[in-house]
Amino acid sequence: MKKGSDYRPLFLYISILKTISTIMISRLIILSMILVGCGNHEEKLPIGVFSGDNVYLSDISNASVISLSTYEAYTATLIENFEQYVLVKEALEEGYKNNQNVKQKLYRWKNDYYNQILIKHEVFDPVRTDSSIYEIYNKMGKRVGLDNILIKHRGSNKSRSERNIYTAKQLADSIWTEIVSDQLDFSLAALHFSEEPNSSGRNGFMGFIEYGKMLPEIIDVIWESNVQMYPKPILSDFGYHIVRVRSSQIVPLKSLSEMRNTIITEINSGNSHEIRAQYDKLEKSLITYYDINYFRENITLLFDQAYEIWGTDKDIVLADIINLNSSLPVVSIGGIEKKMEWINGIILKMDHKILDTMIPYRYDLYKSIKTILNQLYGAKTVQTKPYFDSKHFNKIEKNYFKAVIIDEYIKDKLLVDRGIKKEIILNQLFIKYNVKYYEDNIKKTYNQLVKDIR
Repeated sequence: MKKGSDYRPLFLYISILKTISTIMISRLIILSMILVGCGNHEEKLPIGVFSGDNVYLSDISNASVISLSTYEAYTATLIENFEQYVLVKEALEEGYKNNQNVKQKLYRWKNDYYNQILIKHEVFDPVRTDSSIYEIYNKMGKRVGLDNILIKHRGSNKSRSERNIYTAKQLADSIWTEIVSDQLDFSLAALHFSEEPNSSGRNGFMGFIEYGKMLPEIIDVIWESNVQMYPKPILSDFGYHIVRVRSSQIVPLKSLSEMRNTIITEINSGNSHEIRAQYDKLEKSLITYYDINYFRENITLLFDQAYEIWGTDKDIVLADIINLNSSLPVVSIGGIEKKMEWINGIILKMDHKILDTMIPYRYDLYKSIKTILNQLYGAKTVQTKPYFDSKHFNKIEKNYFKAVIIDEYIKDKLLVDRGIKKEIILNQLFIKYNVKYYEDNIKKTYNQLVKDIR
């Protein structure tokens, strides 16, 4: 199996996290320049009044940056923040702190944010070091000839095999033993036993593989300096691989300085071998720390039950598997068995859209369950790490919460009165809470802020 769309990393939602990083971080940078540069001047001069109480610049630190480019830009962004301050007050008054949609969005955001931090520090940062880039560069200097016999099993990726994983291992070990003892020719074994589509009709020959352009489990073995011609069978998500290592070829490369940006781009894309290997390492650490054991045979049985009920004509989604209400445990955590009902509870907290995940293969059901638990326990783990800044996180969480309750409040208000506009809602609230601006103080505050940062 060559590298491509078939390989799914530890967290399938990496692209989602990159989007969250771009959108949320830019949205949640609040007054950083101003609050550092202005000292306590904004506390001495209230910029307005809300329900009889003075409001200061630090009180209205919401989800918009206040611009100091011009006085007009300053007042426009300040007013926007003040309006959000009023909306938050009203939303809290209306009980939106306990709104179910708000709770779910906040939980999902926290979960994603935690995992974003974990992935950065545990997956990407170790690979971005100078020593790692140098090592990658050296390994790119050769390609390796490879033959591959693939033995699939029930539940392996894109498999329709009916043999279980234990039978697959026994068969792979038996074939490998006969090959290394010269009782069986490799090419003949590939012809009779292999389920590898990429080498069909070529006696198992996969070609000369460039570094990183193959499954990480195989790359790790065949790029070892002392690799044997016939290493022991290798287990991947696709099944057991019996490989024959041929000679290697030199790959002409540009200098390291010229290749550096290309290597970093590949790393940042998440497609490099090292990144995929780091994902695997992180997943194994979670499995070990939380004592997670997946019951792959039970997961396969659940998939089969779904297809017995609905047949192959229906597209099976994760929700269909959950609705079976099966008593079969799919995983044990710390020795305690968990069923799909428990998995469903996690899904509903994180994002109900996960229920729409397509399950065309037994492997996809297994991978979906793993992905859900990796997210859950990844989020728990990062909070114990020394690089996790709880104070910084609490500030960001506070402002994200404000943005969410405003969104939910306005959405509900617009649904109730379909003809109403946001401006009308704000006008009503300004009257209700007797909101006023102190224009003289706003101008004085602006002048002082500009003076401070200069």
